Amino acid sequence: MPRRNIFEETERLSILRLLIETYEGIAAMTIRRIRNSVLQNREFYAGLADLFAEIKSAYKEDVRSLMARRGIGQALADGAASKSLSLIRRNGKTVYVLLSANTGLYGELIGKTFAMFLKNIRWSDADCVIIGKMGRALFEAAMPQKKITYFDFPDTHISSAELGEITQHLHQYAHVVVFHGSFRSFIDQHPVLSRVSGEERALGEAARAAVSYIFEPSLEDIMIFFESEIFASLLGQVFYESRLAKVASRLMLLDRASLNVDAALRRSFLKQRQAQRQLANKKQINALSGVALWGTPTKSLIKS
Repeated sequence: MPRRNIFEETERLSILRLLIETYEGIAAMTIRRIRNSVLQNREFYAGLADLFAEIKSAYKEDVRSLMARRGIGQALADGAASKSLSLIRRNGKTVYVLLSANTGLYGELIGKTFAMFLKNIRWSDADCVIIGKMGRALFEAAMPQKKITYFDFPDTHISSAELGEITQHLHQYAHVVVFHGSFRSFIDQHPVLSRVSGEERALGEAARAAVSYIFEPSLEDIMIFFESEIFASLLGQVFYESRLAKVASRLMLLDRASLNVDAALRRSFLKQRQAQRQLANKKQINALSGVALWGTPTKSLIKS
């Protein structure tokens, strides 16, 4: 490689290293800012989801009576829809939601989450909601014949307006299953599915019968509150979980890229030093050749 190209390669790698360090710094600051709140809220909202499911299990017959009084029981057809316990009139359908991203540099997390989503949706008649340009592109390539509902959503922050629009759309479904990335640690992010519509847990009959609550103001008001306000909060928590996992995955990807650039820089610096030594050797040889060339006629002149 010519000496000029070696120096240009070293300069490009140095700029790339600086760019990676900048992105790493941004990712690290984002993780530090949202990690603690997301993990603390994870436990809180998981408890709320369990409580919601437990109430629906323990007071199943009461909820069905309230549904009949509101005329919701007659609206639901037999089959899977009739198993839905809700005091808000819904369409009785299931929707699968994929949280992806608009840009790259998130490592393997987006691809693994999409693979999990595709495995579940391929043989299902559930409706599909895709959030993020990358997810839409992957889905259209894998299942171009299936209709989807698409929402754009920023990668850099959680937009309240756009989250509200998505929540309003999903609120009509009896069952909402969200596929997204989950943060375990800085080196471990994996795809998960979250049911945010209060499905019943796998509780034993004895555990269900043992649960007893006092409701203020009433079971009906508590159920409606859970199904509206708590649903929106659970869905929002899933979006924050997804963002934390994506940023952590990006940080790991950048860290690996940094190691690769460092290795390439070391090789480039080595080539640069070799080129400099070769240039110095060439100059020295030329200098010696010049001395020898000028010395020969001088000796001949003295002899003559």
